[in-house]
Amino acid sequence: MGDKASWGDKSAWGDKSAWGDKSAWGDKSAWGDKSAGGDKGMDDVPLSGGSKSIDSGPPCTDNCASARADPEATTKAKAHAGRPLRILVLHGGGMNGEGMQYMIGNLVTECGPLVEFVYAQAPNLGEAQPAEAGSTSGGKAAAAGYLWMGDAEKQAHDPRAPDWWQQDSLPYLLDFINANGPFDGVLGYSMGCAGAFSLLAAVPPSTFRFAVLMCGYVPTNDPATMAQLEAARPLQVPALHVQGRQDQMTTMGLADGMIPYFAPDKVELCKHPGGHSGPYDPRHVNQLVAFLLRFAPP
Repeated sequence: MGDKASWGDKSAWGDKSAWGDKSAWGDKSAWGDKSAGGDKGMDDVPLSGGSKSIDSGPPCTDNCASARADPEATTKAKAHAGRPLRILVLHGGGMNGEGMQYMIGNLVTECGPLVEFVYAQAPNLGEAQPAEAGSTSGGKAAAAGYLWMGDAEKQAHDPRAPDWWQQDSLPYLLDFINANGPFDGVLGYSMGCAGAFSLLAAVPPSTFRFAVLMCGYVPTNDPATMAQLEAARPLQVPALHVQGRQDQMTTMGLADGMIPYFAPDKVELCKHPGGHSGPYDPRHVNQLVAFLLRFAPP
């Protein structure tokens, strides 16, 4: 997970009360052996709310495409005068729509008028965590955490958890798209990334023009969804795969598991210096915005 000394002051990480119960954070059954790096879920995510950024570090010399991005992307996005891109956003496991909006606040700021983010909320409720005193969660007594998919033992101890995606979440999202679409793209984070990835295989190819897949994994414990993914490969939707270099989803190779399901020319990698989160550093935020600019409406 990297050197904790480089993580900065935890007091700047934002309000975690909106994130729900840690026991509900993601589909841990897909995360591998704890002895291979831990099973900490979202413990390491810094919430910035758009207020801070971190050092980009040295230029990427591997398969991250940040060096090829338009260096003026964020400036161009803030000057965008056409119709905004409409992006469907799927929050992480144990989070909610409001918490996700806060988490990607820096992206909302940097995208400016280029993007309208529309936040869906998973239909299955995990456990709620009481809000911390003095938090920024609006003074609510508790912040509910919601789950897109899961495991009967690890997500809320609910025997229906393995069926949540096919029976509840997918129908909910199809209705949500019908009622609130059309959308240009989809963005998913963690369990929501696994959901966005799965959604691409369940809708007509023209539903989304692009996808942003942040810190996700292949939902290997869901046979029906895996069958859909196998039938849909190679996916032809251009996808930006966002990975944190200190995230165990990256270090254990789990985030890379989605890549072979896409046509090779539809894959772009964004490997930022942080952990289990979207990018907060200028170089990789700019890369993400540059990716979105390619689809900008006139």
